[in-house]
Amino acid sequence: MEKKEKGKDNFNILIVDDDLEITDLLKKYLEREGYKISVAYDGEDALVKLQNSKPDIIILDLLMPKVDGFSFCQILKNIPTFKDIPIIAISSNNSSEYKTTAYKMGVDRFIAKPIHIRELKAQIRSILRRLYEYNGKHKVKVNIPSSSKVQSKNGEKFPEVKGLSPIEKEEFNKGLEYFKKGEFFKAWKKWVILEKKYVNNTLLKQYVSMARMNIYRKIRSYIKDFDRKLMRNQSPEVKSIKVSSEELFVLSLIDPNLTIKKLIKLSGMEELKFLEILISLIEKKLCYPI
Repeated sequence: MEKKEKGKDNFNILIVDDDLEITDLLKKYLEREGYKISVAYDGEDALVKLQNSKPDIIILDLLMPKVDGFSFCQILKNIPTFKDIPIIAISSNNSSEYKTTAYKMGVDRFIAKPIHIRELKAQIRSILRRLYEYNGKHKVKVNIPSSSKVQSKNGEKFPEVKGLSPIEKEEFNKGLEYFKKGEFFKAWKKWVILEKKYVNNTLLKQYVSMARMNIYRKIRSYIKDFDRKLMRNQSPEVKSIKVSSEELFVLSLIDPNLTIKKLIKLSGMEELKFLEILISLIEKKLCYPI
């Protein structure tokens, strides 16, 4: 493992907030302090970012679309690699009940919006002092394991989800087979149905998050970000390629003036569903990012 001398420029902070104005502001101020900053705009995006590097601190908005802050905490605290990452929660809800819930979910500090930068800096310094005493120790960079390594306490690579009916267990196992073959969209579809029924099952949440991480990793191998635009392939050789009705619908929406974000909204589809179809179209060379 690589060792680095302690110093602000060695500390990585992940900011997770769907408010672009807040993320830009925090990034600017904290980079001035010498911290390395990465940004995610929702819980799903943050889970993907964690696969690339392990931050020293996470600054987390609790009210977000898709995977909200509370669900994100619950998932994070049940993954051994990430459960020790300190979380500074930020929220416009400053009630004592809300704060208590946040602390129960595993956050280390709570800052009410609007955020006072001095307070945030002080909280960050306090956490870092607690984690890394100034006594000449080194900060050790930790390698993130593959997202397929969901493990139970006894080290089983794919632990069994308890409490499922025989039919549900069969559906879960189908998802597992899809996952092992690298068909992450199909695995996600199987597992997310079960997750919606068993909302308090932490292990199911881990499996769903694991599938999502790999889906977004695959998506980003084709598309670096969702602000990219797309162009339809007008070549004669692609006209004979068979497409489903859903693929034809998405293809009809593609306009070189529209970003992928706008296309997702325009389609009315769930984001992952739209992206599944889009990747299929890209693989068939019926469209491409520009």
